[in-house]
Amino acid sequence: VNLNPVEKEKIEKIVNTSAAEQQQPFNLVRFTDESLILAIDSDVTLIDLARVIWNTTTPFKAERPFKIALHAGPVYLDHNIADTSLAFLKLINQYTPKGTICSSLSFASVLSLHPKKFQLNYVGVIKQSEEAESHGLYQVHIKV
Repeated sequence: VNLNPVEKEKIEKIVNTSAAEQQQPFNLVRFTDESLILAIDSDVTLIDLARVIWNTTTPFKAERPFKIALHAGPVYLDHNIADTSLAFLKLINQYTPKGTICSSLSFASVLSLHPKKFQLNYVGVIKQSEEAESHGLYQVHIKV
């Protein structure tokens, strides 16, 4: 998924503005043409931020030019990208089709507390390796 410079700039502005407005500490771990990895301390802030990004970025296109992968877990901001939660987030991202939002079971549990805002569809099971434990994957639909 490649974001053009205008889309990338717009998303970066949304992230910075939203986090500042809600006074939440965050770390933009990585932002390239293909991915945005954002660590934020509040699941509610992350839900709101995902909704804003999804609804304001190219709202008139039938298919979004990007995908969103969501996961709740510990992220150690002073470590490298190889942290377990970030590695699992990258795995979710691999299975997330362009134009969709997917979530781990842990984040889907948070979203399920807001049934008027989100619909969750179970997709299946993913594993980081043959020896690793399997995890549920959910597709997230934002209700208008």
